[in-house]
Amino acid sequence: MKPIKIGLAIISALWAVGTAWGATEASGGTVSVSKEIAPTKPYGFHMEHKRFDILYSIMNGSTTNKLKYNWCQDVSHTGCPTGINGPVDLLSGLGQIEPIAGWYAHGFIDLSINDVSLGKYHAKDKPYMSGDKGGVTFTWETSEAKINMVLYKFLYEDGLYVDISIEPKTDIANNIKVKLLAIPSTYKLDGARFVQTQSKIFDKLPGTQSYSPKENENWLFYADSIYDGSAVAKGVGACGVVFELNCPNFVEFVIGNSIGTTLSYPADTKRIRLCFFNFLRKCNNESVGYFNSLLGKVNGHFASK
Repeated sequence: MKPIKIGLAIISALWAVGTAWGATEASGGTVSVSKEIAPTKPYGFHMEHKRFDILYSIMNGSTTNKLKYNWCQDVSHTGCPTGINGPVDLLSGLGQIEPIAGWYAHGFIDLSINDVSLGKYHAKDKPYMSGDKGGVTFTWETSEAKINMVLYKFLYEDGLYVDISIEPKTDIANNIKVKLLAIPSTYKLDGARFVQTQSKIFDKLPGTQSYSPKENENWLFYADSIYDGSAVAKGVGACGVVFELNCPNFVEFVIGNSIGTTLSYPADTKRIRLCFFNFLRKCNNESVGYFNSLLGKVNGHFASK
């Protein structure tokens, strides 16, 4: 089968396990994407079901992000509008498995419109290549909207960018919500999780905590004060996310052994952009300093439409 040429990208139409799926050549290097489809062992409610993990590796010459989209196939999935297909874990079923610091491997991001989550819908995927960036586009057709979520990396840059576009199919009655799930630094239960913003620290407390970003604030840093990323503390490392300035409207955290975050956007929002970081094997103080140093470049990418 001949490859399909799209601009600077050469996209292979092969779907074998471990196949190179796409690449874009830029000045000084290449961003490439590979895809692997692997049946996995069923578990829990899905013991007799046909379950798949689809693995994607986005490589940009300096770092690699590995994503996993997990879904299950069975006629008993009566709650799934798409019939027999549906993710088997949390949120949308789309997780980050490498780097291992922070963002949950079985589901780290979701989008909710009119309280309808992506989790009961099965996404279609295709490689995304444009200039000096490359990644994967996931498309969900829900009852409320068509949602495109592009996850990509720039050549030689650390961040994993997420660009979400929303095409409503019905009136949107309340805030659009992006939900995130992080488990920073360790799975051990005796840690001390916290979320840091540019002006405040939120410690582990029962219930939901709220935060309204100030005009010049647009990042969230997730860490553990006991198991930080230093060699002495033996933690894996913190993680973080950057959002566009002056949005979302407000943020909510539930900080336990994991950290759930809800970013709320106005109902008329048509585009949401985020950038995720993993601070592997760095102590918390070093990670925060490095995180701050990246903001100018990330905000510059956000500003370029």
